[in-house]
Amino acid sequence: FKVREKKYNFIKNDDFLKKNNMMMILKNYYCNLKEYSINEVGKHCTEDDCWIIIDDKVYDVTNFLDDHPAGPEIIIEGAGLDVTDDFYDVDHSEEAIEQLNDYLIGTLKTK
Repeated sequence: FKVREKKYNFIKNDDFLKKNNMMMILKNYYCNLKEYSINEVGKHCTEDDCWIIIDDKVYDVTNFLDDHPAGPEIIIEGAGLDVTDDFYDVDHSEEAIEQLNDYLIGTLKTK
């Protein structure tokens, strides 16, 4: 009698591997980010040193100020602060939301 051989092909798609690998990279990246207190972030509140908080993540957007479509002033107004509500009140594009990752430097220390 012949035993029927089963072939299990759990990974059929290179895209799956790429996405899974990217998720692991991002997970490791986010886990290794520095934590900043709200007071530490608050010290970075000028056009020469501009940090903001969105969704408990800290972004150094100093080098982005001149590239912001609405001008640097709008970001500088929120420098050193949690601007989560302001950020989402504006209808930012998906590209703009993804672009935040370019400026991510840490997370907000919760306690």
